[in-house]
Amino acid sequence: MEPHLVQCPKYGWTVEQVEFDHITAVLAQEAV
Repeated sequence: MEPHLVQCPKYGWTVEQVEFDHITAVLAQEAV
């Protein structure tokens, strides 16, 4: 089964859902 990929047009990324969640969390922390 292929990993669930998520496209993030804002950054032009196509990443796995887990990675996307991690990146989102990191960006959220940095934005504080």
